[in-house]
Amino acid sequence: LGDRVPFYVLPGALLILTMVTSVSTGSSWGTYAVAFPLAMPLAWAIVEGQGIANPQLYMSICFACVLNGGVFGDQCSPISDTTILSATTTGCDLMDHVKTQFEPALYTVGLSAVLWTASAVVIA
Repeated sequence: LGDRVPFYVLPGALLILTMVTSVSTGSSWGTYAVAFPLAMPLAWAIVEGQGIANPQLYMSICFACVLNGGVFGDQCSPISDTTILSATTTGCDLMDHVKTQFEPALYTVGLSAVLWTASAVVIA
């Protein structure tokens, strides 16, 4: 995939994949355990195959995208321990709490995807 995936696609793809994984599992740390061993070698293969000018910065962007996606799911998943504890502690209905978290988190992650992709394009 290192030769076939354009470098500017990977940050957004990592963000989306880790968002889906973390919302599905309710665990940011579980997402990191699955995603990092797959994402970082792929990012390095893209760096080597496509001649990125600043490989350390590109790797940092990919690393941050995985972190962002994991935190998104941990914040918004109805099966996340932190979401359940927040709703229980405040006396709020769980799904009401999830609904109030999802909208601002989607705006934030959308902006993050655009800015991480733009950063990858600028450094290349």
